[in-house]
Amino acid sequence: RRAAWAAFMPESAFGLLDCDQAVASVFEVLRSSSVELCRQLKSGELERSRLQAEIIMRTQQLQLLDDSLKRLEEERDEHDQRLLALEEEHAKIVDSSRALLEVVLHERRRLPTDLEEECNVLESN
Repeated sequence: RRAAWAAFMPESAFGLLDCDQAVASVFEVLRSSSVELCRQLKSGELERSRLQAEIIMRTQQLQLLDDSLKRLEEERDEHDQRLLALEEEHAKIVDSSRALLEVVLHERRRLPTDLEEECNVLESN
């Protein structure tokens, strides 16, 4: 691959020419490596951008979910408070009903005795 002008060079210069060609070959390999590194770098940057966009999207989704869970928790707490209040009122009604039933039963047991006494009083008059 020596150029035509190489025929006019002294024999000692051929070593330098071979060395120059080897250096040029190494530079070509280094350029190829540099191009490949640039390609990998661009690919990595694109992946990073994609991941950053996904992180932003996921962060927004997480915020929406957190807000929804917070509202549901507040709604559950209000529901539980209403339920507790209703249970307390129900217990009061049950207690009042039992007390009323006891009074009715007590009065019912007294009723025949009171009627007999009234009948006896009426008969004696």
